[in-house]
Amino acid sequence: YGYAYNDYGIEQYATASGEGNAASVALDNGSGASLTISANAVANASKGYASATATIYEGISQGAYASTGAASVSLTNNGTMAITASAAANGGTDAYADASFEYGIYQDASASGEGNAASATIDNSGTLTIAAKAVATAGTGSAEAYATADDGLSQYATGNSGAASVALTNEGTLAITANATANGGTRAYADASLEDDIVNQGAYAYGTGNPASVSLNNSGTLTLAANAVANAAAGEATAYASAYSGI
Repeated sequence: YGYAYNDYGIEQYATASGEGNAASVALDNGSGASLTISANAVANASKGYASATATIYEGISQGAYASTGAASVSLTNNGTMAITASAAANGGTDAYADASFEYGIYQDASASGEGNAASATIDNSGTLTIAAKAVATAGTGSAEAYATADDGLSQYATGNSGAASVALTNEGTLAITANATANGGTRAYADASLEDDIVNQGAYAYGTGNPASVSLNNSGTLTLAANAVANAAAGEATAYASAYSGI
């Protein structure tokens, strides 16, 4: 058996109180830099059953909350950033692999006080990958592989008495994927799914005249994909790929 669990890869949290005091959180992965957050599970059984499960709850979590000031969260990637859950099971008889993540990147900013704004931004000009990958290989029996991506990118901004803005800009390569592969003897089943909202953006502004804005600007390569492959040497093979809501 193999099991890997990553609760919070990176968690950033800022709070501010007092008149006019702002809360801000920023993560910057510079040009040429590499940042990897992963959960990797491997199970090998030459004569029996192999099971591997890999789970990431939140790859990157950013929160900024100001009681009487502005609030902002930002993530900038000019290098290589990868958030991956990977499970590989190789069994002599049967094999089971399950890889999933709940949130790839999660941002939340909330500002209170008259005229105080909240913002959440992601700027990518490098390579940003968020992926769940499961591979199950069974020698004589059944192979099952499940890859599940829940919320890939989630951005929220709330201006309780001011403006709110959310922005995602991609000038590089941005990919959110779920890949499941099952290779079995008598049976193979592969299930890859993009669930919930893969790119989820919400801006909420309260008070007269306060604007709320959401933007997604892509001038690079943006991929949202679920891929499933199943092969059975002497039985039934089933592959299922689904995407609930892309953007």
